[in-house]
Amino acid sequence: MRRLFLFAILAVAGYQSIAQKKVDYYSNGAKKFEGDYFYAWKTDEPGDLTGPLDTTELYYSSESELSALDLYMNMFPSKEYEGICTFYFRTGEKAFQGNYSRGVKNGKFSYWWTDGTLVAEKSFVNGMADGKWLTYGLAKQPLVTESYKAFTQAQLDTLYGDITKSFRRDGSSEDERLDNDWWNMGSRRKIDYSDAELAGVDRFVSQMDEFVKELQQRSIWDGEFIYLNAETKNKAIEMYFKDNVPVGTWKVWDGNEKLEMEGSFKDGKLVKFKDHIRPQQPPVPSAEPVRDAKGKEEQALVEPPPPTEVFKYVEQMPEAPYDVNEYISQNLQLPTDTVIAGRVNVQFVVQGDGTITDVERVGSKRWPASYEEAAVNVVKSMPQWKPGKQNGRPVKVYFTLPVVFKAK
Repeated sequence: MRRLFLFAILAVAGYQSIAQKKVDYYSNGAKKFEGDYFYAWKTDEPGDLTGPLDTTELYYSSESELSALDLYMNMFPSKEYEGICTFYFRTGEKAFQGNYSRGVKNGKFSYWWTDGTLVAEKSFVNGMADGKWLTYGLAKQPLVTESYKAFTQAQLDTLYGDITKSFRRDGSSEDERLDNDWWNMGSRRKIDYSDAELAGVDRFVSQMDEFVKELQQRSIWDGEFIYLNAETKNKAIEMYFKDNVPVGTWKVWDGNEKLEMEGSFKDGKLVKFKDHIRPQQPPVPSAEPVRDAKGKEEQALVEPPPPTEVFKYVEQMPEAPYDVNEYISQNLQLPTDTVIAGRVNVQFVVQGDGTITDVERVGSKRWPASYEEAAVNVVKSMPQWKPGKQNGRPVKVYFTLPVVFKAK
């Protein structure tokens, strides 16, 4: 009995030593990581591609190509996280925590600011977004609600099979099957607005597309996507999807909490649109009479003059005579609270002489005021652009530019 008891103690001690968490530290002594991980080389050998796989349908056409690819991708071993892992800011505060399975996110992840405020809650299945994603920012209620559904293994198996069958060794596509596959994966997902030939719909399309582009691309969009104004906590954007297909009524509210625009979808297409602030103007009679082929006078209808002199789209859009992304990266004054990555959309007017005016943040207020202020200031500082042109003449044109912040 004594031997059995001693063996149990040794077994427990051995388990504890195996299950002991790894702890990494920054150079300043602050805790950097707590959890478990292992290193691995994901090596591919030429023999791995024989048998069930037809190598003539894969990218690598020779053993040397595969060897070069393996050398490039596996120059160093990868760090594969396992189990519950916690990552910390350099100042010692917890940054985010979640569960990994052999290096892949699986389960719930939580993210915090340096002051301990909960920033976001996200869940994953095999690395894919799944369920409700909630982003709080600096608020106690979710400012952003996004709904995802992970692809099933059967769906991914079909996708993988189509990819290997649809490409030649030179990487060119043999058929159009991949268009549908990439649609399902999200990398080319675009909303079909073709049936909505209504006045003002371009503004609605432009604003919605800015949000759609930021959605997770390797999961199925399924459910509600709600964005609140960070200051008033009122709704700013409302969208709905069912298995990647737009459904229901999408709505946009302005900064004064008034419903600005709404569009209804049927079978994935926008079929109804209404602008509550800038209502569609009916055609008005022309001053000059128009006669038909027999000389009989008709009452001709002409489109009303545009409500503003600033265009949204023109024949020749304005452009910068320099690298805008490089200018922003060199001149963006990062706020002191830049602890997570972010993106602020800034709208401005390019005047007929190319100067930048009327700079303002657009879209939902998802980020702190310091982010928005920095984004607006860097756009205001930009040198002149080449103006847009309509009918060969310089005109004023609206332009929207994303300003991206990288986490410190």
